[in-house]
Amino acid sequence: MWKSTTKRGASVSKLGRAGLALVLVTVLVPLAGVVAGASVSTKQQAVSEARYAKVLCGTYNKALANINDFTDAYTAAPTDDQAVFQASVITATSEYLANLAQLKTKLTKIYPDVDHGKKIAKIMAGDLNSIQTKMADALAKFQAADPNGVAFIADITTFEVALRLLGVDSTDLSNVTDQDVIGAIDDEKSCKKIFPVVGG
Repeated sequence: MWKSTTKRGASVSKLGRAGLALVLVTVLVPLAGVVAGASVSTKQQAVSEARYAKVLCGTYNKALANINDFTDAYTAAPTDDQAVFQASVITATSEYLANLAQLKTKLTKIYPDVDHGKKIAKIMAGDLNSIQTKMADALAKFQAADPNGVAFIADITTFEVALRLLGVDSTDLSNVTDQDVIGAIDDEKSCKKIFPVVGG
């Protein structure tokens, strides 16, 4: 049984359900991403600016919903057994990453039919790529932790800190200057709670 239940509770309370959700939401809002090394499918399809904006914001709204599901699963993980807690968190994180990969695949299949549309698509999909890479790394480290070891509380803290830092090296979306794309995002209702002012 988990001898340090109260310690784990103190650790999680620093982040908490609302705190974890806020941390992860701020990774996506404002949307920004690391484009270096981002993979874009060679079978991309050019679509209208309006269609691109609809798919883009629908994808990120779904990503936010998945974050809420992950947060709930993390918070609900049992605290009376360290091994069960670890297994629960690993399952929740793996499911989140699987869903994220599906979203990224969907988004990278299209690009706006404007000049430099593929470059814009890379920028817009950058956050999904960055989150996927960093969260997978955090998961791998947490999986390697010994749930019966004296350092497991520290391992939990390390995992939570990794989540907090997911969006620290984001890219300024003012790099997106195409007015047709910006206008389409501004007109798309599903983008209202996702995007700040894009472009300058």
